[in-house]
Amino acid sequence: MLRYGDIVVETSLVFFTTGILLGLWLFLLAWRALHITITLPRWLPAFYQRYRSRSARRALIRGQLLLLEGRWAEAEKALAKRRVDEDTRIVGYLHAATAAQKQGATERRDYYLQQAAEDTEDGAAIAVLLTQAELQLAAGQSSQALATLDLLLQKQPDHSAALGLLLQVSGDLQDWARIRELWLEAQRLKALSEHALNDLAIRAFTQGLE
Repeated sequence: MLRYGDIVVETSLVFFTTGILLGLWLFLLAWRALHITITLPRWLPAFYQRYRSRSARRALIRGQLLLLEGRWAEAEKALAKRRVDEDTRIVGYLHAATAAQKQGATERRDYYLQQAAEDTEDGAAIAVLLTQAELQLAAGQSSQALATLDLLLQKQPDHSAALGLLLQVSGDLQDWARIRELWLEAQRLKALSEHALNDLAIRAFTQGLE
């Protein structure tokens, strides 16, 4: 029994307890709604950023799978989309460049490489340059690949993979003097397999003797 002045309310213990619990639940629900409303401006942008990052990574994985399946046009479309997350954006552009080259579209390839170069920081610049050199070499653009590799090695002189590609390009261009100049450094860094390096050395020093 509850009495307030001339007002008297009487009910059973079960109904009273149920009412108290229901009232408490409604109070907590209202408090939670108020808390969400107050903190919404803080956590909503972070939540949206995480959602977009997850979506971008899923799209990147899908594009990479399409690339491995040899579905070049679909892969390029999936990979070329601009993403909020820098890492997925750069990787997407690099793989999109590969997909474009597989279709013989070197202009689109160069566009994606340029986008990757503009978006990247110094930490990923080597990856962009190395990918560019590999694609240029695969397309038979030896002179362009040589310029790209020279730029890469200026940034990181002891890059083994870049030095190995430079030796291959120099062999294609029959720049034997360059190979003789780089041979010892290539041995130290194991830039190529022993067989490939010895083959290049034999050709280079033979030309020098002649």
